[in-house]
Amino acid sequence: MINRAKRAKRALVGTVVALLMAAGLVAIQASPAMAIGSCWTGLNVGCATTDAGSSGTVVNIGTTQGCRNVSATYNDTFSWAGNNSGSGYLLRMWQDGNCSGASFYLVPGTSRSFTGAHWAWNDEVSSHAVYPCAAVYEC
Repeated sequence: MINRAKRAKRALVGTVVALLMAAGLVAIQASPAMAIGSCWTGLNVGCATTDAGSSGTVVNIGTTQGCRNVSATYNDTFSWAGNNSGSGYLLRMWQDGNCSGASFYLVPGTSRSFTGAHWAWNDEVSSHAVYPCAAVYEC
């Protein structure tokens, strides 16, 4: 009886995820649940969070173009960032203020955890910029 209930629950969850993926509402990746819920709305280019796990503060990144320094409250606190799959914008993040120093891009539909041995950006992002895809990089 218990196995049948577990199988039914798994099937239901699988069906819901498949439907959401088909509608473009869910990206399957190891990302914080809060960030997916906030970033993937289509109203923002994306967001960054202060925790690579499933908690932390979500800071939304809008479509205003040009260099933006991270506010003093969140400077050097981000552990994850994501770019909305439907944004049409490229999101670039820098290690230093005023969009200087080392940087990386997030194309629409991608995210990055800044923790781990191969990605040492945890608590390092100080500025970001948003560009229309065709202006800098063909998304």
